[in-house]
Amino acid sequence: MVAWKCWGVPRTPSETPRFRDAPNAVRCTPLQHITTCSKSYSGNRCRAEGQGGIPSALASPTPQLEEDGPVCSFCGVRRGLQKALHSWVYSGFTVLVILTNTAFLCAFDNTNSDSRTQQVVRESKVYFNAFFAFDAVLHVVARGPVESVRDGWFLLESLTVLLGFLTYIPNVVDFTAIRLLLVIKFLPRIPFLRKTEIMTKAISRSLPLLRDFFLLALFFFLFFGILGIELFRGRFGYRCVDPFSGAQLTNFWYGSDPDKVCSSSRSYGFQCPGNATCMDLRLNPESGTMGYDNILLAWLTIFLVESTQNWSVVLYHSFDATSGAAFLFHASIVIIGMYLLVHSVAGVVTTKLSEVSAEYAAETAESSESTELPAAADTGGVSPDMVSCQTPFVGPESAGHLSEGPVSMSMDMSSALQPLATATVSPGVASPCSVPVDMPRMPVPSWKLLQLFLRRLTHHKIFEGLVVCTIVANIVVLAIPYVGMTPQTLDRLALANKVFTCVFAAEALLRILGDGPRAYFGQSSNVFDFCIVILGIIDDFVLTGISTGLSALRAVRAVRALRAVRLGRYLPQLERLGRVLRDNVGMRGCFLVVWFLFVVVFCCCGMQLFSGYLGPAEGDSRENFDSFGWGLLATIQLFTYQNWCELDVSTAEGRGLPATIFPVVAVTVGAYILSQMPLA
Repeated sequence: MVAWKCWGVPRTPSETPRFRDAPNAVRCTPLQHITTCSKSYSGNRCRAEGQGGIPSALASPTPQLEEDGPVCSFCGVRRGLQKALHSWVYSGFTVLVILTNTAFLCAFDNTNSDSRTQQVVRESKVYFNAFFAFDAVLHVVARGPVESVRDGWFLLESLTVLLGFLTYIPNVVDFTAIRLLLVIKFLPRIPFLRKTEIMTKAISRSLPLLRDFFLLALFFFLFFGILGIELFRGRFGYRCVDPFSGAQLTNFWYGSDPDKVCSSSRSYGFQCPGNATCMDLRLNPESGTMGYDNILLAWLTIFLVESTQNWSVVLYHSFDATSGAAFLFHASIVIIGMYLLVHSVAGVVTTKLSEVSAEYAAETAESSESTELPAAADTGGVSPDMVSCQTPFVGPESAGHLSEGPVSMSMDMSSALQPLATATVSPGVASPCSVPVDMPRMPVPSWKLLQLFLRRLTHHKIFEGLVVCTIVANIVVLAIPYVGMTPQTLDRLALANKVFTCVFAAEALLRILGDGPRAYFGQSSNVFDFCIVILGIIDDFVLTGISTGLSALRAVRAVRALRAVRLGRYLPQLERLGRVLRDNVGMRGCFLVVWFLFVVVFCCCGMQLFSGYLGPAEGDSRENFDSFGWGLLATIQLFTYQNWCELDVSTAEGRGLPATIFPVVAVTVGAYILSQMPLA
């Protein structure tokens, strides 16, 4: 019995035996001819040897087939299933289900769990978990278990399915919001988000080095954690206590401070005032989030110090508990942790992103050159003489005539009326560029002369200098208003704004008439200027007398400040900078999309963990996860590294010290990794 394998290539009558159940796009080959096969089913090829080998066939992860068995039909089923899973329809439906699931998670509210909305949110988990479990099974059937396990996206989807089923266990937090990250897999299919693949490749290539840095960071935390335990264990829990009542003293000469640490020794540290004694109350500062009582608390304190956010508070507590020599310990953490470890991680990510971007640019340039070469070689059936032929213009004697050909904008009026090209004919040689001597002269319309004059006028240096001066004067007028202005001053400024609006409108009209509507609106800078002019006309002449209390009207009038951006087109330095920013808009747009997806994921996870636990404890605290809006702001605060230690303290007060893992992970992913990618 000979074993056969199916291949996704057209078969011919002269090749391997045909099976009645095999589709037309399948042929079968003896397995003994195949030496090495690729891992990927859809993209890579399989090398073979011998006459029966298939050097150009796509490898298919199908089971072995016998010569007279109909098993080969399963190959077509798997290929059809793969094609269906990668189709736009199924991919779009999957993205829609993911976004719908995220919307339900964003509607979670633990403070009102008995409402009808929350019941619908809880009941929807069953349907979403069932869909993604079925989707995972389809991918396993289509690609095989081995290839599926090697796919990171499949592992992420399998993790979300497992987390979804774990939510049926009581008191288990729902972390299925990470399912939103699966959307990143489909983003490269969108034309203006194709560069998202660069970010995913850069992160995947950074994983080996990030793993090494993680091991180095683990050694760093272990070393300084053990050293901190030996130096400061139990020292942050001492407080000044009244010897008669036993109450803690919180009022000192500089104000109330319940976290004021004192020294147990009379020779160093902070000494309690008066007759107060320093006793160990085992009350670590900031709701127990600062200290070196055990290795986990030491790691949290070290992470707070190396993040340089509010690390001086830890330093001063160590001064009060021991002496000024504690500065060396904490300064070493800042220098090694922040300026070596964290910046090295940022350097790895940005370096890999730069490498992947350079490879993408090289591939894009190579593909564009390969498509341009055939187009350049094809002259459309026209002879080279005709291609290089220059159409003759009018003669110098026709000063009052103008051809229909293009005219350079930098020409003078006299030179514009001269011939752009002259045809020379060698004696006895026929040339395709020969011009009849009695060629009729075409009269130049007056509007053509006017258009040429306006074009030269609007592109003259003096005209552009006047426009720049007008823009600067308009910026000065816009910067004058202040609180308490007299009505006369306001009227004068309004009149000046109307004059500037008329000047800019006249400039735009002259450019449209000189360059033509198609050429004028073909430049993005002109479209931007035209929009500002239209909004200025609406503000100064249409909305005159209408109250400015409406936010929409204020927004229209605030657009006038964008006139300052127009200086960029007249200053070479700003123009070059704008060109660089414009070239990077696509990449930065992809980054913002991915960054926002991670923000939403952490926001939904934070709502599952801390909804109803952070806000009520502090009354009007804005750092909470009670709703999607407040949770979004709290997550952005963590991602931007801004005063994140307050959220760290709030999570410890609301859910206990182990809950501080959430802000630590959010800062690590958002601030240390994602926020460093735009630097590349």
